[in-house]
Amino acid sequence: RNITIEQVRQMIRRLHLSLSLGDWRVIIVDAVDDLETDGANALLKTLEEPPAKTLFLLVSHSPGRLLPTIRSRCRTMRFQPVGRDVMTAWLHELRPMLEMTEVRAIVAASGGVPGKALALIDSDVAAMEKKLLAIATSGDPENRLREALAREVGGTSNRARLELVIDIVPGLLARLARERPVADITPILAQWDRVQRTVRDAIRGSYDGAMVGFEIGNCLAELAPRAGLTAR
Repeated sequence: RNITIEQVRQMIRRLHLSLSLGDWRVIIVDAVDDLETDGANALLKTLEEPPAKTLFLLVSHSPGRLLPTIRSRCRTMRFQPVGRDVMTAWLHELRPMLEMTEVRAIVAASGGVPGKALALIDSDVAAMEKKLLAIATSGDPENRLREALAREVGGTSNRARLELVIDIVPGLLARLARERPVADITPILAQWDRVQRTVRDAIRGSYDGAMVGFEIGNCLAELAPRAGLTAR
């Protein structure tokens, strides 16, 4: 998803409107990494001469890739992922009715990001994690599990399900790595690289969700002979 120059121009036009509440404006660009080139240049001009009492918060996941002229006009604030124990306690307090299995699955899929955890609360993360783990443990020799996964995440109406799978896979692979001897981690890392390439290529092109889901399933199935886990 890109942030276009037109979106930046709309934001700049709003800066010239009178304030209705408070004395300050806060502009959040999330994520500034998604700015198209023309949009980044337009934003830069505003950062060079910001309006009075205006604060810009630029969220960046890869600050090293930003235009040096943008970085030079910002003060860096680094945020670390929230620890698993803290996230687990927070979610349990927030939604005490959630099963602990679901809480742990959400924490793993969120990567320590509270906002993502909130977005995942009603996504039945544990059930999807169980399906993916079943592929990784059985190898899905008849392709039935992978075909079912592809159907579940295929099509534009199921994009949220595909994004859920993409969120879950890193935590699932980390779990496999923790439960295997250190010497056997290399195959897991190889499949993680393969998943990343699949997702990256899908984002760049007009992707088919079903194909992406099936390929992620292929990556997990490759780990079956070595995983030594049972779905639960």
